[in-house]
Amino acid sequence: MKQIYQPVVADGWEWALPASEGENLTIIETFGKPLGDIWRPIQMKVVRQDEFGRKWREADMPWMGEHLLILRPRAVSTLQDLCLEAGELLSLVCKDAELVAWNVTTVVNALDQERS
Repeated sequence: MKQIYQPVVADGWEWALPASEGENLTIIETFGKPLGDIWRPIQMKVVRQDEFGRKWREADMPWMGEHLLILRPRAVSTLQDLCLEAGELLSLVCKDAELVAWNVTTVVNALDQERS
């Protein structure tokens, strides 16, 4: 039996967000489908402090949302085989960090509506 993991945000750790607000829609609409050859890297920014100026710690997987995992090189080296088994790693552009996005392309309709 395969396990299902759901990412959650952790307080005090940095975030990675699209540099442009419009890119959020691009991400939501395109991820989940193989993008490989047509992928154009999205410009990202790393958010390292909260709105009060409190510094956040550097994360191997900066938070963006539960729909998309962002990985730094250390996370990629640890999780690459698992990530590539169920999806693809897509490069991102960021002046502050080396980042990739994990695009899950193995989507399973696992909800049994009759039995739930």
